[in-house]
Amino acid sequence: MKQSLSLDLAASVLGKCLTGGLLFLFTPIYISQMGVEAYGLLGFFAVLLGSCMFLDQAISPVVSHRFAKANAHRVVTADLWSTFRTAEALALVVGVLIALAIVTAAPWIADTMLNAKTMTPKRVQSTVQLMGLLVAAQWPSLVYGAALAGLGDQLAMNVLRTGAALLQWLGGALVLSFVSASIEALLLWQTFCFVLQAVLLRRRVKRKLTPTAESVGWNWELLRDGWRFSAGTLLIGITGTILTQADKVLVSKMASLGDFAAYSLSFTVASFVGVFVAQPVMAIAFPLFTHLTARGDEEILTREYRRWTQVVVLVITPPVGALIFYSHDILALWLGSGRVGLEAAEHYVPWIALGTMFNILMMLPFNLQLAHGWTSLSVVKNLFILPIFLAVLWWGIPHWGPIVGAAAWLSINATYYLVEVPLMHRRLLRGSMWHWWLLDTGLPCLGSLLLFWALHAVFTTWFPLPALLGCGISTLVVASSLLLVLPEGRWTVKTMLRRFTPSTATASSP
Repeated sequence: MKQSLSLDLAASVLGKCLTGGLLFLFTPIYISQMGVEAYGLLGFFAVLLGSCMFLDQAISPVVSHRFAKANAHRVVTADLWSTFRTAEALALVVGVLIALAIVTAAPWIADTMLNAKTMTPKRVQSTVQLMGLLVAAQWPSLVYGAALAGLGDQLAMNVLRTGAALLQWLGGALVLSFVSASIEALLLWQTFCFVLQAVLLRRRVKRKLTPTAESVGWNWELLRDGWRFSAGTLLIGITGTILTQADKVLVSKMASLGDFAAYSLSFTVASFVGVFVAQPVMAIAFPLFTHLTARGDEEILTREYRRWTQVVVLVITPPVGALIFYSHDILALWLGSGRVGLEAAEHYVPWIALGTMFNILMMLPFNLQLAHGWTSLSVVKNLFILPIFLAVLWWGIPHWGPIVGAAAWLSINATYYLVEVPLMHRRLLRGSMWHWWLLDTGLPCLGSLLLFWALHAVFTTWFPLPALLGCGISTLVVASSLLLVLPEGRWTVKTMLRRFTPSTATASSP
């Protein structure tokens, strides 16, 4: 199982690296072609989509959970096709309703939430309406991806999504360069790409389930048996959406569209860590944890829980250190040192990167809870912290600006790390808390960041080096140090490397 999962992880990471590389490569081109304000609208679309994601939390986790349990017992029956069609119908209806809501609210959004200086209100309004169309095009892919993840078909899913991303980003650059340098043209092209992706993913699901008939009935069992779990994930989605998007909404409302572009760009930079690591690992971890929970194999579940934690720490900590200590140089390399209107991003990136590190660390405990069908802890923690978070943002952003949102992002995720983990381990995997907290996450992360700080001081004060060279050396030293202290992470990396080399030697687990 370990080697198979390592192959899935390698495929997921490679796919996300290619997708993230396209984002890294083409974002400066998009900004250059469209302008900073148009890029700010793209950032607002990300907020808009993120603000709707709570609705998907009532569908996709249920589908993935049900399919993973069926896969654990080797029971892939015609009933799963009926379940899939029911979830698909719900997802399509939700996507259309969201699109209609965005189109209807577009005039209000353009007038009250977006402070454009160079774009006319009418153009902003029409752009927001196109965003509704794009959301509807993206929505079906969520449930298709959840089904494939539950069935363990990670490789095919990543191949399809990577191909669609290549078409989206490269084609978008060509559209902006040769057809129309407008955000409207870009949004229409992306809509086409997501429709194509949805069609291909659906064909793959159909092939895996091999339905015997196209006409199937409505699966009421999905709603009857899964409503408690679905209600819990929906509440988590609602509160989580507010916690992750409220700062961006308030910044877009209280600051200029240019300032919001800088703030949004900071989250885009920090999201590279999540795109490359969190998404691939979580796509594997949730079905795996569900599979092992269904089998009742707590010993293996504990080992896999700690193993994937070490993999996450090994891969996220070096880039987080680079973003904290070299944010100015990384942004200058990416966007060009003379990019006007985005200078403030370098002040936000360190806070956001550190908060993202805690956020990613907490995704594995969260997936462990979902694998056990336990949602109440996440609901209660979000409901408790939500009013405090909103009050801080509402009072702080007008006084000190977007930096308050970045600091609040760090604060809530650090709080989760300190409070939620001991509460969870009172019920699940008892006896694993201190190992996870100290040996797997706390000491490796803290030691790595302190090492990065020391190397940064050496390379900038005592032995001056070009900033990017010092950043690269520091990243390699920290990554090498983590390989020495995280045995399961080290073994996983070795296994992944063997998958892409001619050697056929058999790896042995530590």
